[in-house]
Amino acid sequence: MPSVDVGDVLGLAMSKNGKLLAVGGNNRMFWNHNNHRFAISRSAGKLYVFTVTGTSATAAPGSPSTISSPNSLIVQPLTGTDGDWDDDQTQPQ
Repeated sequence: MPSVDVGDVLGLAMSKNGKLLAVGGNNRMFWNHNNHRFAISRSAGKLYVFTVTGTSATAAPGSPSTISSPNSLIVQPLTGTDGDWDDDQTQPQ
């Protein structure tokens, strides 16, 4: 059985493309279609956001964010005017 570094496993979430599995000590985890993982921790009152690849997970700027009594999470795809999520006017490759 593989081991994990999160202590008690409270959640599992498969990425939308089925290539990545998040195993976490967070209460709720969700993915969007761009391999961004979102997770909330009820006990810590935090929202975590990561960009995940097959070899790394990088926290988004400002992550984690403090949220008073988080309970659930819904991830809504957001598309900027340039066709990707950050609206920096750079065309996706």
